[in-house]
Amino acid sequence: MMKKIISILLILLSLCLCLSGCKKENENGDELESAKDIIIFDATGRSCGLSDLKGNAVVLNFFTSWCPPCKAELPAFEKAYKSYGDQVIFLMVNLVGWEESPTDGKKFIEDSGYTFPVYYDLDGTADIKYDIESIPQTFFIDKDGKIADHHSGLITYAGLVSGINKIK
Repeated sequence: MMKKIISILLILLSLCLCLSGCKKENENGDELESAKDIIIFDATGRSCGLSDLKGNAVVLNFFTSWCPPCKAELPAFEKAYKSYGDQVIFLMVNLVGWEESPTDGKKFIEDSGYTFPVYYDLDGTADIKYDIESIPQTFFIDKDGKIADHHSGLITYAGLVSGINKIK
């Protein structure tokens, strides 16, 4: 009888631990932060809300046209987009308010020939919501809208693949 009671208690304890531990955590055991919703615009002026993409894995990058590390990482993003663009959504966000002219980012992308999707933070709210103080910044957002990983500074192709593997 005592063995049955102990077995039942162990099962209940295991169940409680499982139920209380169902929060999504990163590799350090920290609970994942929810991605903040932003409204950004494509080159034609059509809006895109991050919250509209819930259910999809998203790579969110903030850049400017004058930033050397930003420019240096864009070929890796192009390669990653060509390899993983069917598995994750890429949101390359030009911080228009950080540019010398509002059209600098668009002209830079057009002149460079990149094919990944580029969006524009026209009102400066995206960089505020994500507390962008330096660029580039890359966020890897899982299908539940949680930030699974974040990289500050220039990211390599290997770093992109590592982040993408955490969210796809």
